[in-house]
Amino acid sequence: MAKNSKLASQQEHSKTAVVASSLTYRGPLPTANELGKYEQTCKGAADRIISMAEKQAEHRQNIETIAIKAATERSILGVKYAYRIAIAAFFLAGFCFYFDHAVAGGVIFGSTLISIISAFIYGTSSNKQEREEKWKKSHDEQE
Repeated sequence: MAKNSKLASQQEHSKTAVVASSLTYRGPLPTANELGKYEQTCKGAADRIISMAEKQAEHRQNIETIAIKAATERSILGVKYAYRIAIAAFFLAGFCFYFDHAVAGGVIFGSTLISIISAFIYGTSSNKQEREEKWKKSHDEQE
């Protein structure tokens, strides 16, 4: 009976612990340990993986450069057309005032001026919002 009570006492005090671990990484390349395993499995695999990541990075940078240039060209073109339209509208308003059509001239002049101011305010606020989103995204990725 003493053996049974001793065994029961030991079973009550024993505890089981389960330990789980996880490894995650982000980026185009695996960890150095994983890269070494690829190299052991297939000679030259690590070099090919690194080369592939370099080519992908270069390709992505080229695409980003093209996208930025296109966006800049569209922006400049939009400003040029907006300038021409505004000048034409101001001249039209001036002609209306010259030929004693003050109401029409005032409406054309006022609506053109309001449109220009609205576009400037909207553009400034949307650029600020875009910059804030990019800043937040870049800082989220770093964490």
